Amino acid sequence: MGCHSAKFVNEKGAEKVRDAILKYEIKHPVINDDKMIVWRNFERKSWPGLVVLSPRGVPILILSGEGHRQVLDIFLSVAYDFYYDKLNHKRTIKWAPEEQKEKEIIHKKENATISESVEEQAAREQNLRYPGKILCIEKQADLNRNLIVVSDSGNNRLVIINEETMKFEAQIGNGKIGLVDGNYEEVQFHHPQGLCHVFREN
Repeated sequence: MGCHSAKFVNEKGAEKVRDAILKYEIKHPVINDDKMIVWRNFERKSWPGLVVLSPRGVPILILSGEGHRQVLDIFLSVAYDFYYDKLNHKRTIKWAPEEQKEKEIIHKKENATISESVEEQAAREQNLRYPGKILCIEKQADLNRNLIVVSDSGNNRLVIINEETMKFEAQIGNGKIGLVDGNYEEVQFHHPQGLCHVFREN
C-alpha cells in the first residue's frame, strides 16, 4: 500500500493525489496522509521510505531512500514463509482503483448524466491524457504545411496535428507501454515527454 505524506502544501489535496495516481497508472491503494499522521506514527524522517508490517501491524523492516530491491527480495521471501500460517488469505478490504472510477465518470458524462464545462468536453473529445510537451515542425522541402506534435503521455503515443486547420493528421504509437522502434503502428512509448525533430536531407 502506498502512503502520500506531502512535503509541500500544494501536494496535499485529494484531487492532486488522485490526478497523480491516474497519471502514473498506479494500481495499488494509496493513503493521502495530508495531516502526516502515518508519517509521525512510523517516525519517518525522509522521502521515500519503505515500511514492511507483520500480520499484526508491527513494523519488521524500515528502509529509507531508494535502491533496496535486493534487500526487499530476500527479506520478503523469508518473511512470507515465516508468516504464511498467520496471514489472512481472504480479501478483507474492498477498494476501487481510481482508473475504474475515472471510466465510470466518463461513461456517465457520455450519457449526459453529469454536466461538464466546455474545457472538460473538449479534453474528452480530443482524447488526450496528460499531454507532456508540444513541438512545431515548420514547412520544409517535402512538407507543405506546419505540423504540431503533442506527446500524449498518458496514452503512450504522439499525436500529429495540422497547425492551420487544427485537425488530427496521424498518431505515432499503438498505445501500449514499451520501448519498441518501428513504423507509426508498431512503435511503442513509455509515457513520452520531451520531443525533438531532426531534419534529414534525402
